[in-house]
Amino acid sequence: MSFSIRPASAADHARILALNLESEEMLSPMDASRLRELDGMAAYHRVVCEGDEVVAFLLAFREGVAYDSPNY
Repeated sequence: MSFSIRPASAADHARILALNLESEEMLSPMDASRLRELDGMAAYHRVVCEGDEVVAFLLAFREGVAYDSPNY
């Protein structure tokens, strides 16, 4: 297995939403609008790829951002 990490793009959003849905009980619900909002706030938004397939994603926020999660 070979993995690569790269910046997330709008073309990745459908796959990111599918990954989020798979683990929604441990994460927060997220639709396309919410993902666009979070992408705009994120200081760091990356995807992990195995070959050409996105298999994971990371959204990281700086302190003080208006991120409304109780986990922030």
